[in-house]
Amino acid sequence: MAVTVHKNRIGADGNHWWINATTADASSGEELYAAPDSGKAIVLRRVLINVHGAETVTIGGGEVDSGVMHPVVGPIDAPIDDLLDIPLPDVRLPEKEALVLDGGTGSVVVTVCAELLEVDV
Repeated sequence: MAVTVHKNRIGADGNHWWINATTADASSGEELYAAPDSGKAIVLRRVLINVHGAETVTIGGGEVDSGVMHPVVGPIDAPIDDLLDIPLPDVRLPEKEALVLDGGTGSVVVTVCAELLEVDV
């Protein structure tokens, strides 16, 4: 199913950002933020998840078999009309991995605050 993502940059360097994503069906895995270039990784700072039906939600890095390859949040069983606020200080996804959402067939709204960082080689 399709996901609608609104991206916003924060700060002059352009590496800090937040997204707001909405999907009516996250059951096949949805890319929230594209994989960064080589030598960079996504670092999550905060995730807010609003579900409009009983859902199991997972967020993390990379997509495999229409799901999340490296889960960071979840799977979380969220009750109907719940809002989850999850602070994630310095949770880094693997280098060159996209930010992915996986869930059920109900409506989910996700807000993510994050940044792109250079990976130490």
